[in-house]
Amino acid sequence: MYAKQREAVVQHWRSMILRETRDLGSVDQVGARALNDPDVRDDPQVAALIRAALAERRAELMQTRRARDAATARPAHRTDAPGTTVPALRTAVDKVPGVFERLAQSFHACAEHGDEYEARAVLARMQALQQEYPGAIPSARLESFEPQLTALRERLQRLKERVATLTQHAVAASRDGDEEGAARALRRLASIHAAHPRLLDDARLEAVRSEVIHAAEHHEHRVAAAKLMERERAVAAEIKALGAVVREFHQAARSLPHHSDGYRRAEAVYHRALLEVRAHDREWFAGVILELADLLAGWGHPPPAVEDQVDHFLESIRSSLDRIRTEVREIEAEVGGS
Repeated sequence: MYAKQREAVVQHWRSMILRETRDLGSVDQVGARALNDPDVRDDPQVAALIRAALAERRAELMQTRRARDAATARPAHRTDAPGTTVPALRTAVDKVPGVFERLAQSFHACAEHGDEYEARAVLARMQALQQEYPGAIPSARLESFEPQLTALRERLQRLKERVATLTQHAVAASRDGDEEGAARALRRLASIHAAHPRLLDDARLEAVRSEVIHAAEHHEHRVAAAKLMERERAVAAEIKALGAVVREFHQAARSLPHHSDGYRRAEAVYHRALLEVRAHDREWFAGVILELADLLAGWGHPPPAVEDQVDHFLESIRSSLDRIRTEVREIEAEVGGS
């Protein structure tokens, strides 16, 4: 998933969480929908951000409820006598460790996926909670997270240095005609990109690939590589656009009245896309295979790493089409039974 697409998914669900949650029960309901969204479920980084947003919303709702309960309880229970307690406030304090542990889980999830920004934001909420209820959370427990954040920052710095070194190696190897060395460095960069998309985003990885292509000694290799990548990008964009239309109509079918103009417009777009989905059948897929095979043949002697990359690309297209067809079947089942 591209960085912009990831940000759009996270922003969409954060907005849904804020807009549709009024109590802890609704947080659980929206959370279940969010975490079952394929774009969230298939991307650990996005899932961690959504969990953090859910934890933040739960904490906000619990704090609001504590304040409301305390305001209701004070007239009935508070007196001027020393030592008098307020049961509602005591209940709120008792629940603070649970809130803190959920935030701690979100912190660990962010740290695991290398998201320093979100980890720092979660830690700030933990610190605010400890300041509000200093007796409910041991200081040593909170202080244990600072070294973890420092370790995360140092790990990300080492990864940044590793990215710079691999980039230099990839470009130098390509310039020297060492195709295997360049491909090896690019694979390692792609692995870092998959695990830490904020550290090495799509634009930067694409820029590195372009540098590698332009550094190649043989003009025919550069031209063949550019054609292959251009065709792959075009096919991937085509499949992505179809998936987006199907997904948007699925959301419209669940949220809009079926007699509304908005639903009818979405349905019309969906039906046009459905024709395209059905046209992307086995025969179409076989044609793509043959087309890429022709591009590889025109290369002359493509490196084995490129052939492996083409195989991975074809498998990703196959999987994307399978997911689209699965969602189409879900839509037909839901709309047909509505």
